[in-house]
Amino acid sequence: RTPAFEQRARLRNERHRLVAELTRRDGSTHSEINAWINRKLGIRSVENASLNDLERSVELLIGKLTRRS
Repeated sequence: RTPAFEQRARLRNERHRLVAELTRRDGSTHSEINAWINRKLGIRSVENASLNDLERSVELLIGKLTRRS
């Protein structure tokens, strides 16, 4: 089993990559997209997000990227 800190780092990196992809596609800024995700999930910051919050944020981003091509 992977330690929680490694899982969190992997999920934060994945979230960052997906946010960057969305900014290129939609023209929104990183901060706008991060604020949208954080509001939607009720989290204050990525650094303090739980594993579940990070997983849900990645799912949200994938959903947004796959719904509107």
